Amino acid sequence: QKLYLPTSLDPELFDTLTRPIEDERCEELRGVVLRKRNLVIGGCVLQMFMSLFSSALYAVRETMLVPIGNGFIFVMAIAGLQGAASLRPALILLHGVLTAGLLIAFILYSTLETVFGRVDSPTTLPDGVILLLFCIPYGVDFSV
Repeated sequence: QKLYLPTSLDPELFDTLTRPIEDERCEELRGVVLRKRNLVIGGCVLQMFMSLFSSALYAVRETMLVPIGNGFIFVMAIAGLQGAASLRPALILLHGVLTAGLLIAFILYSTLETVFGRVDSPTTLPDGVILLLFCIPYGVDFSV
């Protein structure tokens, strides 16, 4: 398995991850850590693209929450990517908690706005279609 590790890793950690280990259990655990790390990297990259894609929803519902929230999610995805690349669990945890909370808030806000929102909306799309447009990218992003 090819390792893409930044040079900013702690030298002891870098040595542990790159040098062959004779203990089978340690080797297995190292493989688990690297597989999970690769999953997090892929998820953060997908989350960055989804937040950029979701910013287009501003055209459907002109609220400043869309670009501000997606910008925040994008920055948090970068923090999660940096945490995964450098194996810093605090950054990964920060990314996970903040983005999950924000995505849940977005989905709830969109649902409540559709159900209890104003009728004089300038869009010509039905409220159910707008809710679906909002929930699909955030749902995919949340599942990552």
